[in-house]
Amino acid sequence: RVAKKSAKMSATARPTALKRLSVALVLSAVAVAHGVVDFEMDEDGCVTTYDPSVDYFPPERRAMIGDTSLAVSADSVLAEDFSISYHRTYKVLRNLRTGKVYVLRQCGTPEEYPNLPDDLINSTFTVFAVPVKKWSTGTTVPISFLEEIGMGPHMAVVDDTYMTSECGQKLTACGAVTAPATTFGADWTASVNASDSELHFTDDWATGASGLSIDVAFDASSDPGMLQRAEWLKFAAAFFNKEPEANQVFDGIRSRFNAIVDHVLAERLASASSPRCAFVSHSPESVWSGITYPESFDISNDEYLREAIFKGGGASIDPTYAAQLCPLNWNGGKFACPSATAMKQVLKTCDAVFDDTYPTGGDYPSYTLDTFKERFQLSAADISSGDYPFLTSGRVYRTDKRHGPTNKFGGYGLDFFESAIPHADIFLNDVAAVLFPTAYPSYTTRWVRNIAAGEATAIVDATACEDPFSVCAGETAPPSPPSLFNFCDGTMCLIQPSSEETTSE
Repeated sequence: RVAKKSAKMSATARPTALKRLSVALVLSAVAVAHGVVDFEMDEDGCVTTYDPSVDYFPPERRAMIGDTSLAVSADSVLAEDFSISYHRTYKVLRNLRTGKVYVLRQCGTPEEYPNLPDDLINSTFTVFAVPVKKWSTGTTVPISFLEEIGMGPHMAVVDDTYMTSECGQKLTACGAVTAPATTFGADWTASVNASDSELHFTDDWATGASGLSIDVAFDASSDPGMLQRAEWLKFAAAFFNKEPEANQVFDGIRSRFNAIVDHVLAERLASASSPRCAFVSHSPESVWSGITYPESFDISNDEYLREAIFKGGGASIDPTYAAQLCPLNWNGGKFACPSATAMKQVLKTCDAVFDDTYPTGGDYPSYTLDTFKERFQLSAADISSGDYPFLTSGRVYRTDKRHGPTNKFGGYGLDFFESAIPHADIFLNDVAAVLFPTAYPSYTTRWVRNIAAGEATAIVDATACEDPFSVCAGETAPPSPPSLFNFCDGTMCLIQPSSEETTSE
C-alpha cells in the first residue's frame, strides 16, 4: 500500500466566533447532511468503486490551512515550513525546510497523477498510498502529535529510550510495539523493514532514520512559532487522511492558546508588571570523537521561547545589553557568553530564569537549586548580595517536571521535548502561571517546576495510559469511531466541534 521507492512521474494529463456554542449546536444538528462525502470507502479507508468524475479529496477531507485549501477560515494560522495542496485523487505534501515532497494517493484510485504541479513533472518524489495503517519513528517528537489524532496505537516500531508516552510505554512493554536496540544502523533498519510500518518519521537531521524510502522528515520543532509548530498536526494527519481530526484538535489548541494570551493581556492592562526573563543553559567542557568542546554559558534568543515569554506575560532581556556581554552566535539563536562572569552580569537583570541546562548523565530528578548555583558559579556572596532579583524572589524554573522511567543508559526521557510542541496551549499556560501566579491560583503546571521552591520532578509511566485503543494481548479495543469530516457547504467549511465544546460556553 506504500510505494517503498521514489517515483519519477511525467505529466498526464469571522471564523473564531462561528466556533462558539450557538453555532456548534446548529452544526451538530445538521452535520448528517453536510459532514459526509458522496463516495464509499472500505474498512481500510480505500475507495471501493473508482469514479474518475469524483473528487476524492473534497473540502470535507482537507486540512484547514492557509491558502492551500479552499476549506479555510480567515484567521487560520499557517505553519511556515510545510504546505499541502489537494487534487482529485492525490495530495502533495511539502516539507518547505528540506524541499522534500511526498505525493499521497488515495488508495483504491489509479496510480496516475493528472494535473501534477509543474515543478514535479519529471522530478523524483516519494509516493504513499493513503491512509497509511502503521507507522514507526526513531525520534520522540512525532509521538504526541500522532496520539492527538488517534494514531498512537498504530505505531509499529519506536525508539523507547527517551519516550515518555504512557501508552507507548505500555505497548512496548507488552510487545505490541517493537522497540529495537537504538543503534541506528543495520539492526534498526532491519527492525523497521521487518515490521508492517508503512511510514517512518525522522527529521531534517535524519535522527533515527531507517534508511528506507518510507522515511519522512517531520520538522515541527524547527518551525518558528508556537502555534505554527502545533499545526504540524496536519502534516502528520495527511498520511492517515485524518485532516478533519487534526483541524478539530488544532482549533481547540488555538482557542485555548488565544484565551491565555487575552487573559495575560488583561492582567498587563490592569497594571501588572512584566517580569524580565531568560532561558539559560550551561555545558561543561567535553570531548567528543577526539574534539574538545569548551565550557559554554548560553542565553536563548530562540523565537519560540521568546514568544512563550512574551505571550506568557514576561519580557525578554535587553538584547543590546546582552549582546555587549555575550555576542550572538552565527545564526542568532543564542547569546554565547564567553564566561560565567559575563553570564552573571546578564542574570542580574532577570526577574525570573528558566534553566535549560542538561544535567549530568541526564539525571533530571537530582537537579536542584544547588546544582543551578554550582553550574552558573553563583557564590554565597552573590546570593546574599541582592543583585540577582530572580534569586531574591525565588524564581528559578526548569521544564523537566515530567520525565519517563530510568532508561538503559541511566538517564530519563524528558516529556517536554516529546509533548510540549503540539500542546502549545499547555506550555503557554505553564509559563503564564509562573509569571502571573495570582492570575492562575489553582493551576498546576505540567512541565515547569520551580527548583528555588524545591519542587521535584515526576515520573510518567505506563500505568497512566488511558487510551482504550492502546491494547495488549488479551485486551479488546472498543469499536473504531466513525470517520470525521469538515462541515462544509460547497467550498465554505467549518470545523465540527468536539463533544466537550458542545457541553458549555
